[in-house]
Amino acid sequence: MGHFAVDLAVCLQVRINSERLPFKAILPLKGGAVIQHAISSLSRVKADLYLVLTDEYSYEYLKPFVVNTPFEIFVGPSDDVLARYYLAANRYSVRTVIRATGDNPLVSAIYTNKIVEVHRASCSDLTHYLEIPLGTGVEVIEYSALKRAYFESVDPFEHEHITMYMYRHRDSFRVVEELPKEPGVRCNSRVSIDTVDDYKKISRIYRDLYVGEPIELFELVEWLRKHTSRDLHSIKTA
Repeated sequence: MGHFAVDLAVCLQVRINSERLPFKAILPLKGGAVIQHAISSLSRVKADLYLVLTDEYSYEYLKPFVVNTPFEIFVGPSDDVLARYYLAANRYSVRTVIRATGDNPLVSAIYTNKIVEVHRASCSDLTHYLEIPLGTGVEVIEYSALKRAYFESVDPFEHEHITMYMYRHRDSFRVVEELPKEPGVRCNSRVSIDTVDDYKKISRIYRDLYVGEPIELFELVEWLRKHTSRDLHSIKTA
């Protein structure tokens, strides 16, 4: 691909039939379903194209949540997520991909825009933040790196986790892992939804903080710091 029609694309990977918590992407939170919150935040990212990457089974479930948004749906392989990304990037001639996931409603548009700037300034193949809550960040990937991973990797695990091949071969990829400049957003908590307990925790966060706009990272981290493990244990047993 010598000519790129799209400079930067947000690619939100979503699949309905996850093993641990099926249909988690369309579970309700205050203000909308999980995927709607992810889309709402990612729509604020400065990009040229917005895609939901899913599989054929999930398409009909997700379609109602994507209509009337800047996103369009791309259907690719179910289990080979790396192929899904490569085929989408190839189809739309994308230079740089922002990888986001549908189980992260608290993804930060502000820090997505910031990490894209870091990625471009460092001329890296793969860039992400360290020490922000897991579930609020993204990975920024060059098409050239995505293509290499797709064609060179034979490990199914690396096709399920699309950047794993790059992390395992750092000697041949430029991987940049950046600390946010603002100490106020540094926090090693986890706000991704994989289990029922995760969903209960995120539901409480939305009940406490959501007022019609995406929850900002500073506000989220302040909430996480105020709530001890004992407080969060009560969510699990509620």
